[in-house]
Amino acid sequence: MLATPVLFIVFNRPDTTARVLEQIRKAAPKQLFIAADGPRPDKSSDEEKIREVRRIVSQVDWDCEVRTLFREENLGCGPAVSQAISWFFSEVTYGIILEDDTLPDLSFFRYCETLLKLYENNHQVMHISGTSFTQKSHSSPDAYYCSIYPNIWGWASWARAWKNYNFELDKLGSFDEVLANGNVRMSREEVMLWKKCFENLKYNVNFTWDYQWFFSLWNSGGICITPTTNMVTNIGFGLDSTHTEDAGWKIANIPAGESRFPLKHVQNLVVDKRRDYQTFKIAHCLPGTLANKLRNLSYKIISYEKRKRYFGI
Repeated sequence: MLATPVLFIVFNRPDTTARVLEQIRKAAPKQLFIAADGPRPDKSSDEEKIREVRRIVSQVDWDCEVRTLFREENLGCGPAVSQAISWFFSEVTYGIILEDDTLPDLSFFRYCETLLKLYENNHQVMHISGTSFTQKSHSSPDAYYCSIYPNIWGWASWARAWKNYNFELDKLGSFDEVLANGNVRMSREEVMLWKKCFENLKYNVNFTWDYQWFFSLWNSGGICITPTTNMVTNIGFGLDSTHTEDAGWKIANIPAGESRFPLKHVQNLVVDKRRDYQTFKIAHCLPGTLANKLRNLSYKIISYEKRKRYFGI
């Protein structure tokens, strides 16, 4: 039985929800938190799908304390997910977060639990990823490496790290100041993309929640633990997905492998810039990725009121 609490974030996909729940069932966490956004007013099919999802997640048949946060109204991807995580970390000291399209290998749970305990008091470590985009291009005896990129397809963290999260991006320093942090070492290409991405995100923060976590982590000088073996498969690519529509994208359905125990730990918490740049190229800078969508947001989507407020016109 898994001692570490798990947050399961679901919405309107019964098929993927059932598959991920089955892996959670095998891990058998003692505490399971389940959060679900409400139906979208312009999507008539949501209500039936959401009812089915909530029926599926109600079938917890192991000895477990279950807590739920089921919304009746739709908050949207950004607020719903970020508020669910805030709710989770208001109740627990640390935990594992899975969404309804992130299918983990069973070893993922033990991996997270081991590292959550190991780095609990090391405030420099703020995020533990279950996903790796560079495993084919690198070989390493270590079970993980250090990164600035918090991959969020299956991850874990601590309440002490999440307290730095700022959804509105209104309490954070400028991106230039963030780049002055010694841990945040980026190529010029990365700097250009992320700077434009965050500038546009300020005008439409409801669009997502995870890039605010990127910025919060970088602003705090935090680092991420990323596995050398990918342990989570994103099974949600398709036209009904919010941000992962292209099922032909090369990071869709990456097979999940098993992490070997006991874990071989890194000797020094130094960011692997070479791996990070490859992660950037694979997962963030290609056309169609969320970062590029944000970078290229059209001026016309910014409301007149915001144009007047920000630009004085």
